[in-house]
Amino acid sequence: MANRNYTMPPLAERGISFLFIIAILALLLGILSGLRWPNIWAMTHYLFDYSSGFTKRGLIGEILSHVLGNTISYGTLVVLSLGIFVVWVLMLFLKLRQLADVNHHIWLAAAVVLISPGFVFLVHNMGYFDHVGLIVVFLSFFLPATFAGLLARIILCSVMVVMHEAFFLMFFPVVALEFALRAAIGDRKNRIAATFLLVSVTVATTYWVGNSTLPDAHRTSYTSHVSERAGDFAIREDAVDVLFRDGRDNIIVTGNVRQQVGNSWSTAIAAFFFIIPLSIALILASLYLIGRADLPDRTKLFLRWGTIGSAFSPLLLNVLAWDIWRFFALTQFSAFLALIAVGTHLRSQLAHVAWTRRASYVILILAFIGIATNVKLFESYSITRTPYLLNMTPVIDILQGNIRIPSW
Repeated sequence: MANRNYTMPPLAERGISFLFIIAILALLLGILSGLRWPNIWAMTHYLFDYSSGFTKRGLIGEILSHVLGNTISYGTLVVLSLGIFVVWVLMLFLKLRQLADVNHHIWLAAAVVLISPGFVFLVHNMGYFDHVGLIVVFLSFFLPATFAGLLARIILCSVMVVMHEAFFLMFFPVVALEFALRAAIGDRKNRIAATFLLVSVTVATTYWVGNSTLPDAHRTSYTSHVSERAGDFAIREDAVDVLFRDGRDNIIVTGNVRQQVGNSWSTAIAAFFFIIPLSIALILASLYLIGRADLPDRTKLFLRWGTIGSAFSPLLLNVLAWDIWRFFALTQFSAFLALIAVGTHLRSQLAHVAWTRRASYVILILAFIGIATNVKLFESYSITRTPYLLNMTPVIDILQGNIRIPSW
């Protein structure tokens, strides 16, 4: 007979902390702040293939052509994009759960990041290849610092660069930092040489892929081919244009756009004051853990600069593309990834980090800035907090069985 007096055990006894619930609520807030139907620019990228020869950003489309056929619908690409997003978010929370076993205050740091423009922009960019890059990052976090682990990282990073060359500046520095940390903590021989090999191969691959363009004579025929692959939507032809530009062309085009828009410096200054404070706070947390580690001073110096470089490397993309808010916001998430990498391998230092009143004030200030910052997103969108009616449109459409194909 069932016990009528049975009561649910407290959350803590079920392995659920109050701070974990705060992080989950922050995740929902971040998703609702930037949710939309994936835009056509991103969906067009899934249709690139190697029908006219090897080209950058064509690997995923080539694979899809063999798995799903030559014609792919918008709904199929939405499901794929959502699946990729869910996978890396689950991997993120798995890593955070491991760190929470050492110091459960990591959930507070996660909550601040999840309501920040850095995460909101990722939600808004659902469908972009950035999300595949995040899966590569977390896969790398689970690999050992052995020769096999090094080889696996080289393959994963090279494949990701073939998918999208911007991965090198977005997330690869974090992968290199994590490998260097793991090798340093494990006192692996030739760890500096191994890290240099990982970086060198990825640099060479990025240079090769970035300059792999299609002949301009194929522009019309290839654009028609990509358009035919779109089952029920009109592609963005300007998205196809990127396949005919190398790095130098992108710098010139970006410079021209900067001159036409005319407010690049004011946007960058605003982004610095409202976005970078969280990035700096996360970097300082990583540097604090490194400073407490029992490592040679030379190794600490290497890891410190690696942490700073991996956090701010997305800013270099401002030279190649004009999404200023996006790249500044991305530093928040790359700095958070760096903190996860550092905390994973400096567990004893993380365990002895005490929570202070000053830390509480910093968290509250950063959370307020994150919530109050109204960053301009793509297609004239901006972060929308309440009442979330516009952001709930995709959810309502899905529940009703409708697919709303955007025109941009």
